[in-house]
Amino acid sequence: MGQQCPRVLDQIGHYRNQIVLAYTDKSKYADEINASNWYDILRRDDVRFGFSNPNDDPCGYRSQMTIQLAEAYYGDDIIYEDLIEANSALAMVYDAANGTYTLNMPASESIDPSAKLMVRSMEMELIAGLDAQEIDYYFIYRSVAEQHGQLFLELPAEIDLSSVAYADTYKTVQVVQANGNLVTGNPVVYGITVPTNARDPEMGLLFVKLVVSPEGQ
Repeated sequence: MGQQCPRVLDQIGHYRNQIVLAYTDKSKYADEINASNWYDILRRDDVRFGFSNPNDDPCGYRSQMTIQLAEAYYGDDIIYEDLIEANSALAMVYDAANGTYTLNMPASESIDPSAKLMVRSMEMELIAGLDAQEIDYYFIYRSVAEQHGQLFLELPAEIDLSSVAYADTYKTVQVVQANGNLVTGNPVVYGITVPTNARDPEMGLLFVKLVVSPEGQ
């Protein structure tokens, strides 16, 4: 507490993540879904899907951003309305003056998901729901889907929050959490670095090189 943060480094590595749609081979239409039709699959009356609570989990608000970004990418301006607004108390508001979409989150107890939608605070609850076939799909980080051995659909980079090349596109969507915190869409990029005041910077650099190497990955 009270100590100055180490200055940014001489050496830095980056690792990216992305929002994907996870499922199992027992999910409805698992043999049919792809990067061109996933939102139409989720629209089907007999399909249930989920995401984590945007008030509690960054993956939750990033999932909302991905779904909203899909409208412009696919040229379908009611994807968010059909998937989220029709099944909950959540609603995106468009500001034509600055070209942004904003989701103002209600209190968690007021999200009011329909029977089609599962919203949980913890990703493990969604994983359990998928395993129990209570839902067919859920939005999650690719790293989590891989960790749990789940099937997953990669979404286009323009909407999956994975690429710095689309940072200007991502920032057109923002979420105001129930506590008033404003979050703007941005690439899911993690950094690893060696502080300039590290006790053993040479060993630190070797560790960074290991982490970002094929062996470390």
